[in-house]
Amino acid sequence: MINLIYSYLNFYFKIKFERNFNIIISKTSIVHFWKIRFNKFKNSKLKVGEGSYVSSDINFEKDNAQLIVGDNTFISGAKFSIANYIYVGDIVQIAFGTLFFDHNSHSLNSKLRRNDLQNRFKNYKEWNDVIIQEINIESDVWIGANSIILKGITIKKGSVIAAGSVLTKSTEPYCLYGGNPAKLIKKLNCD
Repeated sequence: MINLIYSYLNFYFKIKFERNFNIIISKTSIVHFWKIRFNKFKNSKLKVGEGSYVSSDINFEKDNAQLIVGDNTFISGAKFSIANYIYVGDIVQIAFGTLFFDHNSHSLNSKLRRNDLQNRFKNYKEWNDVIIQEINIESDVWIGANSIILKGITIKKGSVIAAGSVLTKSTEPYCLYGGNPAKLIKKLNCD
């Protein structure tokens, strides 16, 4: 019974989003639309390539925010907070509990931050003093459960991010990173 309810919810949100937002989803992919929040922002975009599975909380935080997912990519139980741009390449595995923020969420200036709650009640967010930088995840990456991926980083091809890691800097290709903050553990042999 619960699967039937989720199926109807997904169909409802798919139709609603196709009418009102910029979504391009391959017919060979599965996306759980009922977990996505466009929040009425203009020109936000979701694109999912061939044979991918996306079942994660996705919040578009402002106008023109974009999430692009490549082919044969698996994303389940993650959370995305997108103010600008997040790219996930082909053949990427992202485990549950992983968080993605392409922004700081709030100003570093405490005087400006004081208004955030009141603005939230007015359905308004001041982004002028919030640092925003895109996230790029290249192909063949695996991100372990409960990791945190912060703004401005690129995870290079073939990298592995250990479960529970906090990634604050870009990686080198074909390397294992882990810890808080994540550090290079070893280069991977990919012969």
